[in-house]
Amino acid sequence: MSSSAFVPTLVLSSKLSKRVKPLSPTPPAQLAIRLHPIPTPQRTCATPPSIPPSPPAKPSRILLWLQSDLRISDNAALVQAAQHASVPGGALIPLRFHTVDPIANSIASELAAHLSSLGSTLLNVLGNPEALLPEICNKLHLHAVYYNRHPRPDISCTLHKRVTTALQNAGIHVEHFDSSTLPTTQSFNASKSPSLQTVAAAIDNKGATTHTAAPDRLPHLPPAAATIKQVQLPPNRGAGTSAAMKLLAQMTKREENNFSRNARCELVFRLKPHLDYGSVSPRMVAATVFNVMKSLTGRTYEELVWRTFLGVKANAIATRGKLCC
Repeated sequence: MSSSAFVPTLVLSSKLSKRVKPLSPTPPAQLAIRLHPIPTPQRTCATPPSIPPSPPAKPSRILLWLQSDLRISDNAALVQAAQHASVPGGALIPLRFHTVDPIANSIASELAAHLSSLGSTLLNVLGNPEALLPEICNKLHLHAVYYNRHPRPDISCTLHKRVTTALQNAGIHVEHFDSSTLPTTQSFNASKSPSLQTVAAAIDNKGATTHTAAPDRLPHLPPAAATIKQVQLPPNRGAGTSAAMKLLAQMTKREENNFSRNARCELVFRLKPHLDYGSVSPRMVAATVFNVMKSLTGRTYEELVWRTFLGVKANAIATRGKLCC
């Protein structure tokens, strides 16, 4: 390539060259350029979807299903629920299902008054537990249902199974306790009824006469609980725990040792409805028996032993998977 390489040049026409004015020399001071900061656009990140908090290891929002445990003393399910719910964001919903039985409703009326004195409220609802319990738990954002086993095997092994299945299918944790029978140190053969002496020997005297006290305070119900439809209870006439304790105060050693078939109006028969509905617990009764008799013996104690055997028998059948729980 020769030294006279082609260099492109720009040729302006005469008319255009007249319009172009030569740049006048500008002092260096005027060549300073003001640089304004360019605003940096804020980066907008996509908001992550809200993930509902998973239930804690120990549920803190609990529904307490009350059945044959219409009392606040010696109620294992109530004590555990109160401990777990007494945290920020926790909730405790005491609930029972209304019945046509006037005695049960009268006892529940006193229970409602006791719960109110502790800062809580009893929800008295009407409906099918299998369908209504999961619905209420979802509506009030509850994590678990606590309840005490029913002493009657037909209830504890049929109704409890259906309700437990429905709750677990809805993602609700279920936990049951034993507050309706005396604590035992062994299991009994469910197919063979042992003697009362055998069952009584398996009951720990110390455990049978030691019961838990009522909580000092309970969490208030959340405002959403007011949306649950309820049935009004009758006025409180002292037909619950207070009446049971008055009966226990009448216990005498002579009456407890009276095993005559002709004896009528005995304490054990007058006390039976309170044990059926749970206005008093077997351990509370056993404590009175022990104080009066100086040992666990007598007609009332035999009633407690028989109830304990029925409860253990139901649990043994359930363990073998024949019925439930």
